[in-house]
This record gives sequence, structure tokens and C-alpha cells, in this order.
Amino acid sequence: MPNSFQRLRTISGSACASPCRVWSRSFSRAIFKVMLFTGVAVLPSSGVDQLCTLYAAREQKWIIGNQFIEASFQLDGEGHLRVPSLKNKTSGYSWNASNVDSSSPVNLTVDGIPMDSNTPYAVVSYAMTGISSPARGRRLTLVLSTPIAPGEIRFEADVYADQPFIRYRTAFINTSAQTSVVTQADMLSWKFQDDF
Repeated sequence: MPNSFQRLRTISGSACASPCRVWSRSFSRAIFKVMLFTGVAVLPSSGVDQLCTLYAAREQKWIIGNQFIEASFQLDGEGHLRVPSLKNKTSGYSWNASNVDSSSPVNLTVDGIPMDSNTPYAVVSYAMTGISSPARGRRLTLVLSTPIAPGEIRFEADVYADQPFIRYRTAFINTSAQTSVVTQADMLSWKFQDDF
């Protein structure tokens, strides 16, 4: 009788251990899948070459970059388009917006109306898309309107795979029936704090 009891305990012990191990492995795999999914779900849109575009809705801030460079663009509380920072990700150095003399990546004069760092804008639309020409990369497109001029500003910033620069352009889109003339365009109006 003691042998049967011992055999029964061993059989029941091993029979119980196997489902417990299976349940433990299944549970571990499920937790791993949840962690993996959660990790992927919070990542910005990026690719193998660390291309990145990100939108922070609460701050109305867009970030575009790669493993070498990162630029952020933001509408402040008054609707002014700013460049809060430009980062060299290789050296770790960051150029931050000037506190004394603010600037904007948009600096145009249309029909005598300056559209610059003092102009309030509203976002009409924005897009963050992958591009393949002139090279593979990411593009940030902001379409902005302003109450001071009949038209829209289209601002685009591109970053390319494995390239340490941001390429950008600004266009004025006339939405009125009358002809508009752009009389001034300053593409180098960005100002940063002088920390040197």
C-alpha cells in the first residue's frame, strides 16, 4: 500500500507540475507580448535609420530628426511659429531659441504685410510622411493661416536617412481673388541663444 500511495503522489505531482509549467510559460509569453506591443505603441514613427517625426499635441510641437540631428517646431501660446531647439545628436550640443530676440522659420513679406516671428498663426493641417525623393527620409508639412493676410503658409522640413542636416522650405499660397506679391523672403531668420 505505501508503494501505491507513493506512486500516486508522484504521478499526481508530475501531472500537476506540467500544466503549471505550461501555464507559467504561456503567462510569460503573454506578458512579453503585452510589453512588446506597449513599447512599440508609444514609439514615434521611425525607421531603421532612426528617422523620426513626432507630434506633441498638448504643446503643439513637432519634432523631426534622425540619428545625427533633431529640430523642433512649435506654435507658442499666442500662435507664433518658433524653433525651440536644434540638436546635434552626435555631440549632444543643443541650440535653444533666443529669449531676447525671438525668431520664426517663416519670414516673408506679402503685399507689404510682414509674416515673421510676430505673426499669429493657426494650424490648418499638418502631416508627417515618409519620402523617397530626392532621398529616403521623413517630411513634416505644416499649413498655417493668419488673420492678417489672405492666404496660407506652407512650411516643410525634411530629414534624410544618414544625413546630418534638415532641409526646409516655405511657400505662400494665395487664397484671395487678387494677385499677391512676395517682396521679401528671409530663409536664414533662425536665432538661437549664444552660449559660447
